Order: sequence, then structure tokens, then C-alpha cells
Amino acid sequence: MGTTLFFFIFQIIIFTSTISHGLTQDFCVADTSLPESPSGYLCKNIENVTADDFSFSFEPTNIIDPFKFGVKFGFAPQFHGVNGQGIGLARIDIAVGGTVPLHTHPRASELVLIISGTVVMGFITSDSNMLYQTTLNANDVMIVPRGLQHFQINTGKVPVTFYAILNNQNPGFQVTSSSMFGNDLSTDMVKSVTAVSTSEIKRLKKLLGGSG
Repeated sequence: MGTTLFFFIFQIIIFTSTISHGLTQDFCVADTSLPESPSGYLCKNIENVTADDFSFSFEPTNIIDPFKFGVKFGFAPQFHGVNGQGIGLARIDIAVGGTVPLHTHPRASELVLIISGTVVMGFITSDSNMLYQTTLNANDVMIVPRGLQHFQINTGKVPVTFYAILNNQNPGFQVTSSSMFGNDLSTDMVKSVTAVSTSEIKRLKKLLGGSG
């Protein structure tokens, strides 16, 4: 019995490792009227699908303080046609002197395509904190490995626009400084896990909308 059970489990492993984990139909336009599941949104009724579900407009974004950048996401919740396709997009605009602060997309790798302007961009490895940094201009691209912390800084004299293509329909977007200081974690606790002074923590909490 033990040998038979082992053989059966082994065959299941072999089978499941060779099948595709993608869609079993042409597409699955997101039905955002229903909750999102861990595997994405349920499919919109095919009778209600139109060409508009497969197109999306990336108009200029609204620049926000304090970092002077704006972003428009084209992930499954916004761009319903990418649901189930394993891809997400975003448009980012950076004002002169602005930056996209250190952040991560925990569920995706990212390919950046510069449309206009000059950007210093880099990412930091998780094992040795090695920095890989370069200067990008229009038509340049850079890849950021999955989940690594990275940033973009406008070092030129004109606004920057670039597009990010990510290999997940909902890759997540977590800004490091906002995660640490833009919450209700007490100042004493933040100090104990960062070694940052109390006065600086309070300043950053005020700047980033945190409390405590």
C-alpha cells in the first residue's frame, strides 16, 4: 500500500508540474463588482465584454507632494482586460527635482521604459544590500528583479515620464518610508526597530500622515 500511495502521489506531482497554470480560455475580463480572490477576479459575463475592456488610457498623472511624482496604475482593478494575463502596467510622471521613493512590488519583477527626461534609477539586493544604479534617458529600459527595493530620481531639467511593465496583474506597491512612518505604530516602537531619533520619527510621521 505504501509503495502504491507513493507512486500515485509521484504521478500527481509529475502531472501538475507539467500543466499550465494560466487561463483555460482566451481571456477573463475582471468583474470588479465581486471581491478579488487570491488568484484574481472572477470573469465578467462574456455577453457584457466589449473592446473597451481591452484598452486603457494613460493620461498625465497628478503630481503629489512631498516626493513630487504621480502614478496611474493599469492593474486588474483599473484595466480589467489584464485579469488572468499575468501582466500589469503603470505610468509614472516625476516633476523636476522629484523622486519615486524607495519602494517595492512584492509580487512582481518590473521593466521600466523611459519616455522622456533623465532618471537615476537603482535597486538594492536582498542578500548583500548591493546597489545597482544607472542613469536612464528616453528609450532606455531597466529591469528590477522581483520584490527588490528600488527608486527613480529626476536628475534632469525637464519632467520625466516612464512606463512600468510588471509580470503580475496586481503586483502591489509598497513605499518603504510610508510603511515605516505613515502608520499608527507608536514612536517608541518605531525608534526601537530603526534607531532613528524620536524627533526625526515625529517629523516623518507628520510628513507622511502617520500617528502615534
